[in-house]
Amino acid sequence: KPMLSHVPRSNWAQTMYVLFLNKFYFDELYSVYIVQPTIRFVRWLWREIDVRGINRLVHGIATTAVLVARWMWRVVDVRGIDRAVVQCGTQSIGLARWLWEAVDVRRLDKGSDQIGRPADASGKRLSNVKPRTIQHHLVVLIAWLVAAILFFYWLVL
Repeated sequence: KPMLSHVPRSNWAQTMYVLFLNKFYFDELYSVYIVQPTIRFVRWLWREIDVRGINRLVHGIATTAVLVARWMWRVVDVRGIDRAVVQCGTQSIGLARWLWEAVDVRRLDKGSDQIGRPADASGKRLSNVKPRTIQHHLVVLIAWLVAAILFFYWLVL
């Protein structure tokens, strides 16, 4: 036997049954009135704010940075730094020439000449001396080695 229905089979009851069966069309209403307008609004935001606003701003900043970098390269690097490097090189060449003339030519050459003349004279005198024995040569060699060691020790300290 069919069960007795508590709700009579009327139009109103059938309408209510369909509404409950479809959950009051909540998903469809939610999709039409909430989801779709939100998606359209977000697409509009993306198109207007992100693409036209933020992307243009980023591209503008990048273009400005490139232009400023080119200007800085042209003005600062080529004109400023290159001039400074050339001036520094010119000054260092002038300083090197002065040091060569003042220190090397005037001081070191005179000092080496002053040391060289007596050494040359003593060498000429020693060449006139009679040949010595091997013991004499060993004593001279040891004396020069001790002098050289003392000289290098004095340089290091």
